[in-house]
Amino acid sequence: MDPSSSATPTSATRHGYRCPKCRTVLFTSDHLVPHSVETDGGDASWRFRGKSSSVVQDATLVGYTPDSEVCTVLNITPPKWMAGELDEGNVQGKITCPVTLKTGKPCGTKFGEYHWQGTTCSCGTWVAPAFLVPRSRVDRIVLPPAQAQPAAVENKESS
Repeated sequence: MDPSSSATPTSATRHGYRCPKCRTVLFTSDHLVPHSVETDGGDASWRFRGKSSSVVQDATLVGYTPDSEVCTVLNITPPKWMAGELDEGNVQGKITCPVTLKTGKPCGTKFGEYHWQGTTCSCGTWVAPAFLVPRSRVDRIVLPPAQAQPAAVENKESS
């Protein structure tokens, strides 16, 4: 085996998350931000006192993984294609699809929300800044190993 060889097998499958309307990949599993009780600094489930939800009871779980069924939302890094809206100084708002359709109209599908000041995730963990995308609002696909970045990013950068 040649030690200078950079080919290493990948154990994790990369996923892409697509807009349900235009089917454009908006972000990948590389853009997911994991969170847990350790990163929260404490259990945030106290915000849900008095509610008898299994989600609240599971909020004390440690070791969140992006595929965990505890969280119904995905927390992502701020997308580059949102730079214009973020430069305006908005501290919270909706995340919409940036793709222009063949008809010339923007897709504009609302698939998430952002809160720079932070918010509580569906699992009870405080996340700041929060760019939250409900799993039900995007389509998850398996990406081929060669696809480097989301198509939405490529489309915006080439414009």
